[in-house]
Amino acid sequence: SDDNFGDLNELQILDLSSNLIQGIDSMAFSLLVKLRTLDLSNNKISLLPSGVFSKLMKLKWLNLSINSLTELTPEIFGTSKFYIDEFYFQENQLKFIDSRLIGIFDKMKIIDFSNNVCISKKFPNDLKKMKLVVEITENCSNRI
Repeated sequence: SDDNFGDLNELQILDLSSNLIQGIDSMAFSLLVKLRTLDLSNNKISLLPSGVFSKLMKLKWLNLSINSLTELTPEIFGTSKFYIDEFYFQENQLKFIDSRLIGIFDKMKIIDFSNNVCISKKFPNDLKKMKLVVEITENCSNRI
């Protein structure tokens, strides 16, 4: 629901790392419009619902590392324009990156997809050409 974080609408940094979180409601962060940093790393998240980050227009740093996510699609950001500077997605089970994310990624300075399940073969070519730090090493393992 919309009141997950009550009166914390001035909150700028939220660290929910290492909390064994398995799921996130699509409206969980909807009132946190001033949030700049969100850390959801080292949890058990396997699915991100559509629009889960759509109200976080000031978000600059997002860490989804060390979860069980298998895909990344633009629907998690909704239809809003995002200008995240740093995006960490390493050590998930990522097998697929939707090429429609290029429009969101092209403003980022750091993207880290390292230690996922072999995304380099399917990695959008346009992203490889961008002038930013993109880490996709060690993605091909026997865990396919």
